[in-house]
Amino acid sequence: MLEIGGRRALDNGAEMRPYAYAGVSFLSRDEFKVNTRLAGAPAGSGSFRTSLKTDNVIGRLGGGIQLFTAKGWSFKVEYDGEFGSNLQSHAGSLKAMMPF
Repeated sequence: MLEIGGRRALDNGAEMRPYAYAGVSFLSRDEFKVNTRLAGAPAGSGSFRTSLKTDNVIGRLGGGIQLFTAKGWSFKVEYDGEFGSNLQSHAGSLKAMMPF
């Protein structure tokens, strides 16, 4: 993972921190297998095997902006994404922090 960013002072005493990152994950397997059984099933029902195909290479990227106010408040908006040949995942967050 590689992240770049910086800080910039604003006229009102606040500070802004923009950033972006990108990277890749390499997984040793491309399938998830598990033996399962149903909860509450009658005795002797046995179990069964399930499997889920996954990617063994996943690209990750994201970025955001964090704002620090002169009074100690902080606000953050962020995006996270994961991409592979069989999957896409997108997430966003908004955080507000205050000192007390």
